[in-house]
Amino acid sequence: MTLNTNWLKVTNEEGIKHLEDQQKDFNLALLLCVLEVPVISERTLEEVTFRFNLYNHLSGQKMKVNFEMFLGYSCNASYQTRTIWVNRMLKQFAPKPLPRKEVFRD
Repeated sequence: MTLNTNWLKVTNEEGIKHLEDQQKDFNLALLLCVLEVPVISERTLEEVTFRFNLYNHLSGQKMKVNFEMFLGYSCNASYQTRTIWVNRMLKQFAPKPLPRKEVFRD
């Protein structure tokens, strides 16, 4: 499935300049796919920011994105509820248990 983006409703001039670079447009769309929130709007801004901060913390990344700059941006990412998304992220970044045999090694 192709990744389709739509930034015609973005009104921030600085945001539009960033999105004119196709690589930055693609990177933002991929980030929204990871966060599983397909639209950046006034209603979803808090959720996107929460998920982004949690993802940064769990993955050890130090990325910074000003999502307010991209209000009106959308892509064809799927949407997942907060509970399901958080549980999946916690499972993904949880420390792996030691195999039983390695516990008894010297």
